[in-house]
Amino acid sequence: MTSEDWVAHLFLDLQPYVCTFDRCIKSHKMFDIFEGDLDMKPLFDVCRGLSVQSHPTPQRECPLCGSPYKEPTVDWIDHIASHLEQFALLAIGEDTEPQRTDHELDRNDLVDKYIDDVSARYAPKIATNEPPTTALQHNVKVAPSYDVNYTDTADDEDKVQTYLDDDQAAEKVWHNVPQRNSEFVGRDEDLITLHTYVSQPGHICVISGRGGIGKTATAIEYARRFEHNYAGIIWIEAETQGGLADKYCAMGTKIFDLKLEGLDPNSFTMRVRDLLGSWDKRWLLILDNVEAWDDVAKYYPRGLPKTKGSVLITTRKQALIQTKSAALQRVLHRVELETLRPEEGAQFLIRSIFPKLTPSGVILHEEYDLAIEIAGLVEGLPLALIMVAGYVKVSRQDLADFLEIWEEKTAFRAKKIKRNRTFTEETLDSSIDLLWDIGISELSVAARTLLEILAFLDPENIQKDLLVGDHVEDYLEFLNSTETALYRRMITVLYGRKLIEIRFNEQGAESYRIHRLLQKKIVFDIAPQLKLDSAMAKATRLVRKRFPEAPVIQASAPQNWKAAKEYQGHCFSLLRAFQQAKDEWPEFEQLEEMADLFYDAGFYMWDRQATDGNGLEFLDAAESIHDSEYIKTDPMSAKRANIHCMSGLLRNAMGCMERDESFKRLQQALKIRSFIYDNDASYNRDNDILLQNAANDYGILLLNQYRFQEAGAIFEKCLKRYRVWGTEEEIPFEYSKYYYNMGIVRMWQENLDEGISFFRKSTKLAKAAFGKGSQFWDNYFMMACAVRHSGDHERALKMHLKALNARLEQQGQHSKGAILSTFAVGKMHATLGNLPTAIEYLERCIDLAMASTSWTEEALGRARLRLARTYRRHDVKLVEAEGLEKKAMAALETYSSYAADWVAGINEPIMTFDDLQPTDEGRYTGTTLLRVLWARRTGRKTATFFCELEDKVVTINTGL
Repeated sequence: MTSEDWVAHLFLDLQPYVCTFDRCIKSHKMFDIFEGDLDMKPLFDVCRGLSVQSHPTPQRECPLCGSPYKEPTVDWIDHIASHLEQFALLAIGEDTEPQRTDHELDRNDLVDKYIDDVSARYAPKIATNEPPTTALQHNVKVAPSYDVNYTDTADDEDKVQTYLDDDQAAEKVWHNVPQRNSEFVGRDEDLITLHTYVSQPGHICVISGRGGIGKTATAIEYARRFEHNYAGIIWIEAETQGGLADKYCAMGTKIFDLKLEGLDPNSFTMRVRDLLGSWDKRWLLILDNVEAWDDVAKYYPRGLPKTKGSVLITTRKQALIQTKSAALQRVLHRVELETLRPEEGAQFLIRSIFPKLTPSGVILHEEYDLAIEIAGLVEGLPLALIMVAGYVKVSRQDLADFLEIWEEKTAFRAKKIKRNRTFTEETLDSSIDLLWDIGISELSVAARTLLEILAFLDPENIQKDLLVGDHVEDYLEFLNSTETALYRRMITVLYGRKLIEIRFNEQGAESYRIHRLLQKKIVFDIAPQLKLDSAMAKATRLVRKRFPEAPVIQASAPQNWKAAKEYQGHCFSLLRAFQQAKDEWPEFEQLEEMADLFYDAGFYMWDRQATDGNGLEFLDAAESIHDSEYIKTDPMSAKRANIHCMSGLLRNAMGCMERDESFKRLQQALKIRSFIYDNDASYNRDNDILLQNAANDYGILLLNQYRFQEAGAIFEKCLKRYRVWGTEEEIPFEYSKYYYNMGIVRMWQENLDEGISFFRKSTKLAKAAFGKGSQFWDNYFMMACAVRHSGDHERALKMHLKALNARLEQQGQHSKGAILSTFAVGKMHATLGNLPTAIEYLERCIDLAMASTSWTEEALGRARLRLARTYRRHDVKLVEAEGLEKKAMAALETYSSYAADWVAGINEPIMTFDDLQPTDEGRYTGTTLLRVLWARRTGRKTATFFCELEDKVVTINTGL
């Protein structure tokens, strides 16, 4: 190697060249080839594509030494280049003695050292009109601005801060941020606009645009280009509610070292949100591919403008956020992406084909004009340009050949009869449609089959381990783990044609990403050929092999949660495909297998206490398949009972509006379980367990309907079976359920002593079964309610406080249990006349409920009415009391139709609100409802008792 070669090699590694305009948004980028300083014509600068305003006409002096010049020449460019090379050579150094690192210097000393060095080196070159004091007051810069009117010293301070922040890069937190696209070009003005918005802490910016426009790529480029502005950047795919929740919780586990044990997912989510809001780092949260604002609203911290964070959202919907909130409008911004301009599109296309070309090399390339023409043909759509590049590279053709093929295909398609577009959407782009036709003919059968399978899987994370395995099915033989060479060829071709991206996680596991728009195009293309069934069957079988089956007896299976979360995204993708075109599908072998998969997905959504709505979507889809003419599953089959049971339990947790449907579902589940058990020729323990579980669940809903005698009879029958199965020591959980449920029946019977005794046994057995976890404190809470109704208010308060403290510690303040206990403690203080303390707890309850998604609107309405009446009793905040009452009565008007008829007829708001709560979720925290129930049980038309809110004895009609 000659000395010249060595110097060239050295500068290739050092990448010494940067734009010397110090407010350039690409000032952080380094280059190994010097192509001219910014906008000096006719030379090409490293920041070509920026607006004139971004790079004003330079001053006639060197930005580094102040030497004057008249016109930019090659010699003058070399002059600037030599400065940059000298700076870069300092990175090598000659001293081998141990040196104190920058991190060992005091932060302020480092700032002073930086400024002093710059001042000493360049101050003599810079004219000032003030006596020298400090460097920053003189607007001293490493590279003075080319704008002669620019005198903002804050810019220097920002640059010093950026310098220090970059020096501490090891402290930065990155979570799930995708790799940068090295071929990304253009969007400079959009990125500047984005940064203007998002660089302000507490602000939200929404990037919107058509499919394939490059929303995700732009967000990635922003995160990477401006990473020095943030100490933490968090990227979360947000296409589905369930997937978003899992990824958000995973972020909390990784960044804040939180443990999910003991916390329900909603409480965990709220805990992560609180920690994010109080994080003392400058952070950016990016939510990619949002479908609806309601899906993500709960994930950004409350009081966002007061935090150190910003939120960036990508979506296809420009009007994603519709709000009347003045506070939100002040911090909300929107950026609508347009297609690339022809010049940008051409640069992007050439760079994608020839990634090693320099910016000037791109523009001087012999096919640059053809690239401009092609960019116009595909309307500047980045995804289309990527597909063109992939086709040209893999097919080893030039752009002229591609243009010829494009024209042929366009003419041919114009003569074709319009195809059936049942599966298309308005977002399906014509250029993508045509490019698919051009490229698909050259794919091998195996590669095309694989691509069709990918169209039905999670577009963001298709694991290699999902696809490759020891498959025995003939139609999956090409994905067998023994076919290594074939598989690698398929992946290489698909990747080379830019149809997929290849990614690796932190453990090195390989996965793939496919654009959603391309997925839609593939599904559209194969549907008329009746190939949908084949591709769908293969995808279903692959997911089925990885996704865990639900336990036969529908018992919790936390050991399977990890696998369920890992492959849940594929279930969502299959579900969306099913929902879009279920009526168009021909019969295929895996249709029943798909129904089973959807049931299992719904089960684990319930088991993990994930988003209830998604769980119901899976169950409804499974049920519709069983109802189809191709399956026609027996209405009295175990699969039908499984769906009814899970659907009933999920609906019961969703509030009073689902109360009737929940009851019907669990009633039908019990009917089917009884039929199966009675017609079983030989005893089956699983069927027995399922029957008793169904009976117990149904009995709980009978309690909700005040059918205490029927419920009690069912619980006694369950007890007989439990005694056959084992003792209280052997199966404590079953006995715990019995004592808990019968404790409620005893309360209705006014047998409070025995009711309290039953609740005490239920807590003891729950502890034996699961320790002092959520089940223990649920039972303990109900015991505190029974103690309250017995008249021992002081003891009841102590018990509620104990339950509250335990729930706060174990479940977090946003859990349903913690909020309910906060409400109960507030009520007990009101009962005891501790009104200021009662107000404090009730206010806290409402604040937590409003920030949480776990509390229903009817529960929130009850808390508001209780607080309003407490204000009035204490004669404080009367204006606030009036506002709370209006909100509470509005909620009552919405939900009162779901109350029991006799309760609604009495027209006592507090009692109606109590009725709207489930039996085991705080229905009996107050006295009114139970007193009326006691009167009704004995046939009395009125109930008389002391009302603590009104501080007097009241008489209420019982509705008889």
